[in-house]
Amino acid sequence: MEKAVYVSKTSHLDLATKEYERLYFGNDFCQNLIPLEKELDLAIKSAEKKGQTFTLVTPYVTDDGLEKLKPLFRKLSEDKPEAEVVVNDWGVLRLLNREYGSMQPVLGRLLNKMKRGPRILNVIDKMPKSALSYFQKSNVTIPEYRKLLNRHRIKRIEFDNLLQGIELDLNYTDTPLRGSLYAPYAYVTTTRLCLTNGCDRIGEKDRIGIFPCRKECQKYTFKLTNKDMPVPMVLKGNTQFFRNDNIPENLEPKGIDRVVWQPEIPI
Repeated sequence: MEKAVYVSKTSHLDLATKEYERLYFGNDFCQNLIPLEKELDLAIKSAEKKGQTFTLVTPYVTDDGLEKLKPLFRKLSEDKPEAEVVVNDWGVLRLLNREYGSMQPVLGRLLNKMKRGPRILNVIDKMPKSALSYFQKSNVTIPEYRKLLNRHRIKRIEFDNLLQGIELDLNYTDTPLRGSLYAPYAYVTTTRLCLTNGCDRIGEKDRIGIFPCRKECQKYTFKLTNKDMPVPMVLKGNTQFFRNDNIPENLEPKGIDRVVWQPEIPI
């Protein structure tokens, strides 16, 4: 089982200790947090110093976000042509395959469709086994979808450590895949309508929209609780998460051969 660590800020690269074999750097969720080229350079050098392989994580983007990614891809293709790039946007995948074919695309957890809400625990004991099995699987079980991934050079898929568990075997005879499991934080939902925007400004707490970013997410984290929610949730920036520290057993025989540890919420 490969051990990777996911760091979203250069100031936290010290969390990527030598016990980890691979460094994930970047973010899945917001184009306003795409690292600068100089920050990517620091992360690459940190990984090299510790003998770690490298994965750049990218979010879903607009055209502006795509332009921010291009210099990062150019640099990474020059410095680490064998690096992985986690894509959470089909346009980013197209750009990567069209212009930076040396790097390996990885399907991000935002493009891996699974039931994510914690409320499933409220009904899990009442479900027929077939229904539970359905909610433990993803769209990767569909043969035509696997063929699509294969055509776009996808050989690895990222998964969250969901509360209902994962029932997948990625050792398909037609298009074998490998998987990565993120822990302890699992994302539930994300949006460009950032609920943290303006949270510390009088008169703006009820305003919802796409407004100039002041990076409030770097200062505030909110715990969300509700009587119908079986576990607390966390709002960080534009994304909601929950924490699950229970790593399933026997992942490797099913093709999930990497655990990506998040020492912080990756925003």
